[in-house]
Amino acid sequence: MRAVQRQLLAKGIPQEFERRGGVAYRKRFWSAERSESRFTWQKFFFTNDVEEALSAVRKLDVNATVSDSGLIEFQEVLPATWEHPTTGEQLWFNGVHTNHESYYKEAEHIDTSDGSPMTTAYADGTVISNETLAEIRSTMWKSSVACSLQTGDVVVVDNMLVSHGRMGWEAGHERKMLLTHFS
Repeated sequence: MRAVQRQLLAKGIPQEFERRGGVAYRKRFWSAERSESRFTWQKFFFTNDVEEALSAVRKLDVNATVSDSGLIEFQEVLPATWEHPTTGEQLWFNGVHTNHESYYKEAEHIDTSDGSPMTTAYADGTVISNETLAEIRSTMWKSSVACSLQTGDVVVVDNMLVSHGRMGWEAGHERKMLLTHFS
């Protein structure tokens, strides 16, 4: 992510997000009672009580809504860059490109017949251009580093430095992923 930050800074992308107030994540979660989508508020908020889910959502967005069909819609605004808690360096750390509706529309394994479950925009409401998204995606991909693992290998990663970094793996290869948070 250090390389991504440098390259995007040179193109003015983090500066534009900061100028526009950060990233707006617009999210839509359907009710499991009406949708087989994996993007349900029950799965996201770990509850079957719509009022409990809405209460959690309203901590993120006081203007969150729930429709008669149980669709919860809300927006969360976050910065595009974050300070690393140990090193203090600013890093590009967000889901601008992976939470944008263009990702979901291209992902064959995600049903978007009722619309995209998420999208991103600048926090001021301005649409992120296809060119900017392409530049972000390209920079992320070009900065990726693959490591070949063997049975018994253990990998410990700093999530802020690898930005949720992982690539696909072949089915049939057993793996175990353990997550922990350090403060």
